[in-house]
Amino acid sequence: MKKMNAWVLEAPQRLRLQTIDVPSFKDNELLIRVCAMCICNGSDPSLYLGNEDYPTPYVFGHEAVGVIEQVGANITGFHSGQRVVWWCTTGAFGRYVSVQPDKVSMFVVPEHIPDSSAAMLELVIAASRALMPFTENTKGKSLRILGLGPS
Repeated sequence: MKKMNAWVLEAPQRLRLQTIDVPSFKDNELLIRVCAMCICNGSDPSLYLGNEDYPTPYVFGHEAVGVIEQVGANITGFHSGQRVVWWCTTGAFGRYVSVQPDKVSMFVVPEHIPDSSAAMLELVIAASRALMPFTENTKGKSLRILGLGPS
């Protein structure tokens, strides 16, 4: 089996670079080669400290941009070679990650956006998704967004 380097959260507050197997993928998944990733100021610190919803060990990180390497037999709408950003599944701090596109928000990244910027698009995706319920019947209404950070 092919190997890769990945930052694995072995236990709360114990993040270590390891050599692990490249994830296998199923017919309903994509295998993505990660090109760039970033730290999420909103959730990564608390996940690093330990979270019962994310039992360790696991490959850390969930904000990344990558190129689709392989496409599962049941996948439509994506193809090998596309550069994508997605929200939200762990595994972004590895060289490869398998992702179920029907379980995340995934978008093709425009060519003019560099990887270093595209990795942060997850923040835009999350903010846009949160605002979607408010986009209908907005005439005469306003929306105020308060919060910390770029989102």
